[in-house]
Amino acid sequence: MIPTTPPLLILSDAILPMEGADTAIIGRAGVITHNGLILGVGTASDLRTKFGDLPEQYIPGVMLPGFINAHVHLELGYQRGKIPFPGHFTKWVAQLMQNYPAPEQLETVITQAVREGIAESLSFGVTCVGDISRRCSISRSALAKGNLHAVSFGEVVGLGRMRNVADQLLQTVEADNKSEWTTIAVSPHAPFTVEGPVLKKILTHALAKKMPVAMHLAEHPEEKDFLRDLSGPFGRDWDVMLKMNILDDAIPQMDGGPIRWAKHWGLLDAAHELPVILAHVNYAGAAELDLLANSPASVAYCPRTRAYFGHDATTKHPYREMLDAGINVCLGTDSLASNPDLSILREASFLWKRDRGNPYSLLEMITRRAAAALGMQADRGTLRTGKTADLIVLPIDPKNRTSTDVMTEILTQAPTPRAVWTRGTRI
Repeated sequence: MIPTTPPLLILSDAILPMEGADTAIIGRAGVITHNGLILGVGTASDLRTKFGDLPEQYIPGVMLPGFINAHVHLELGYQRGKIPFPGHFTKWVAQLMQNYPAPEQLETVITQAVREGIAESLSFGVTCVGDISRRCSISRSALAKGNLHAVSFGEVVGLGRMRNVADQLLQTVEADNKSEWTTIAVSPHAPFTVEGPVLKKILTHALAKKMPVAMHLAEHPEEKDFLRDLSGPFGRDWDVMLKMNILDDAIPQMDGGPIRWAKHWGLLDAAHELPVILAHVNYAGAAELDLLANSPASVAYCPRTRAYFGHDATTKHPYREMLDAGINVCLGTDSLASNPDLSILREASFLWKRDRGNPYSLLEMITRRAAAALGMQADRGTLRTGKTADLIVLPIDPKNRTSTDVMTEILTQAPTPRAVWTRGTRI
């Protein structure tokens, strides 16, 4: 339960409410928290006038809403730094599988990884995550004891001779360890592990249960080869598929690539009724961007993981074209098997240093846009009365500086927060 706490005035040198670029920064301001929620937002003088004498805390720096990491695999934290990129994703998966803990160690290893991931996320000012978990019974148990809110996407696969596994996984996803710190959600893994009819079944289940959905999509250029005729490194050329005897003649085949495939099987349309996150979307042409723009689905771009896998060497991610087309783009860190840390601010900083652009837009991608992607815009992502009191203060001096200068320094320095609150409790 959210603790019952008396009203508290938390002040900083400035706040970035993330409520709109026209009112980006408010000097000598803060928030009032009460019972885990924001009771008021504004300048120190206005808050004191409206609410009278209250206990106060002053933290020097700039206050923002807690950051949101829209796509992460906390359970893979034990893989940190163990896999130098071997040249292709399928070879990386093989090494990932070789590093799996023994069955008798699985629960201990994953529990520790999730606990450490929670602590690391909070240390970087991340107060909410979209967490993908294949072992959701274990990860949700650890999340229930943390101070980090997670939209917990239980991962489901179902392809070829393994298509019937999806039914059992769906039951597990829904049943496992719901808590006040978790929102139960589902993740059909990827087009090369979930065939179309199984995806449709998962979406029917999600719609009936009102569960958010996340799926890895258009992450790799070879996905279109697999969907067309089961060829390429994800199909008949992948020893994993052959050794496990997964492929069969009943897998539907379709030309046109993964985004058209997602449209055909209902994923893009489901976003009109549910939060739908498409992870990565590294490859999308103009016609595919049009399909995405006609759907409310969000894209979670993971910049440093994309660079790790070498995609940046061949093409640029179309996130700016997506934003221009009205697509909601947010950021994720993916896992520590492909990323050095869980700082979502460093993802935004990576883009700022490489591409520049609008600093406010980049900060939106780790606050209000990420909240919208996870279906949590009513509770998180901005500093507004009535929202959950997830707050951070960054050690940035805003005095005598413009909003743009302050945001530019945040993105340039990517500092560790001086203070973090979740649900009004300082962590």
